[in-house]
Amino acid sequence: MVGGLLLIRKEATAHKAAAYATPFAAGALLAAVFFDLLPEGVEVAPAETVFSWTVIGILLFFMLERGLHFFHHHRHGQDVDDTHASKVLIIVGDTVHNAIDGVVIAAGFLVSIPTGIATTLAVVAHEIPQEIGDFGLLLSKGMSRSRVILVNIMSALATFVMALITYAVGSSEQLPLGLLLGLSAGFLLYIAMSDVIPSLHSSPDKRRFFDATALLLITGVVVVATAVTVAHDLVPHDDHEAEHSSSQMHAGEGFEIADENILPKIVSLDLEEDPKEGYNLLVDVANFRFAPESVNTEPVIGEGHAHVYVNDEKIGRIYGPVLHMPLVTEGDVVRVTLNMNNHSEITHDGEAVSKTVVADHDDHHEEGEDGHHDD
Repeated sequence: MVGGLLLIRKEATAHKAAAYATPFAAGALLAAVFFDLLPEGVEVAPAETVFSWTVIGILLFFMLERGLHFFHHHRHGQDVDDTHASKVLIIVGDTVHNAIDGVVIAAGFLVSIPTGIATTLAVVAHEIPQEIGDFGLLLSKGMSRSRVILVNIMSALATFVMALITYAVGSSEQLPLGLLLGLSAGFLLYIAMSDVIPSLHSSPDKRRFFDATALLLITGVVVVATAVTVAHDLVPHDDHEAEHSSSQMHAGEGFEIADENILPKIVSLDLEEDPKEGYNLLVDVANFRFAPESVNTEPVIGEGHAHVYVNDEKIGRIYGPVLHMPLVTEGDVVRVTLNMNNHSEITHDGEAVSKTVVADHDDHHEEGEDGHHDD
């Protein structure tokens, strides 16, 4: 809306602002994808899941855009008012786009406040030049300024409504965040690579290899990447790992299971030297199933994942019985805890279900008992 209102107030200023905002938006979108959405995605779900849905997001947006173009050309070939049809398509396309923006923004806030802020910044940066273009097109089709403002206010509401719906459903029903973040990354990547960046190459002045356009694109990357880093430093990651759900426990709190008959256990924990580099961590469990597809959902006794610590520092999660650890060296202490789908540690008698193993060329000493801390 800001870009459109600027156009109506002063057209020359609006087009100049769009010329600067467009390359900045391209960099902001790329930074949001590669410095925040994808890294956060692989933190909450297997990388294969996140990257698969990123590709699906690109394909879905391509088919959606192709469908709108097909409908436009189909209507153009009929004996109808093409100006009216074009106006309708512009409004429909903008509304759908705004709705997807709402999903993307909500998906970011479901993960964490920093991710939500970075995603919103990238979306806003892209929306300013886009809205200037949409306003200009509708005005050129003969729509009055007051009607253009009203139509765009209604269209912009799609962002707000879809953001609320996505956040509400995600908070109560535990949407698969890996899927949402992958789709969101795919949408933003498609917009940057197929829409925004190609428009930069259409500039009439191509005499300079490095000009203001290139500088603004790089600035967009640096600004959003810096914002991501600062925001995550201000809001510690471990403290917001579960904030997308009001019912989810804070990271580090325990999920107590008193009945030993159903208590998940780590039967054995071992480190085997990898032929190429590092070690392979082998985890044998009982009364427990690794369930990567259920990460960030409500806790279900008997399934979940594990958290892995090296020398008391958390390095990530394990979603199966084997994890390659290329950076582990002799003498490192590796600790594994079993965790519910919502990341809370499984505990028994107030102690975490965990085991510890020391990397050793000759003998990997397993320490600690199930249901006890290894501190």
